[in-house]
Amino acid sequence: MEGPAPMWLMGFSAAFTGLTGSLLLIGIRGWQRTRSLRCGRSTQGPHSNREGSSVATRLAAWAGAAGVAWGAIFLGLGHVSGALVAAWGGAIALSGWRSRVTGLLVDRTGLWIRYARRTAFRVEWVDCRALRPPRSPVGGWTVITRSSRRMLMPSDVLGHEAALEAIVRGAGLRFDGSAWIRPT
Repeated sequence: MEGPAPMWLMGFSAAFTGLTGSLLLIGIRGWQRTRSLRCGRSTQGPHSNREGSSVATRLAAWAGAAGVAWGAIFLGLGHVSGALVAAWGGAIALSGWRSRVTGLLVDRTGLWIRYARRTAFRVEWVDCRALRPPRSPVGGWTVITRSSRRMLMPSDVLGHEAALEAIVRGAGLRFDGSAWIRPT
């Protein structure tokens, strides 16, 4: 195993590992920052109604692209498992490219989630049924409506954690011990 292929293999595997490690650290940081809300305590703090997103939302697509390259090189070296790595990386890259959150906007009437290459999601407060916290640091917050659900990953809400509080307040949700739900 000599030549440029092993060096590229190591480089892309290191990139993939570093990027996914960064996503894990973002998840842990978000887990810490949303502890009160996950435990049923809304701080009722101020909410900035700025629209935008963190640059961290791009990490999943970059990690997936590194995974595709890593798998392709591995496959080129004769390792059939490289196809699995490349396919897995491709799925991550496609999801990160298409469904990257580019904006969260909370107003008096509801919530907008804007995506890079997907139709924006709009929910009026009257239609918001629940906000489910993640079960682990790498999980996402799930906004549940009458007819659909959308997940906000830790990188999507990084720096916009107050938007989660605004969803709870705007939709009039109450904590039932495991999730914020609309009282019946």
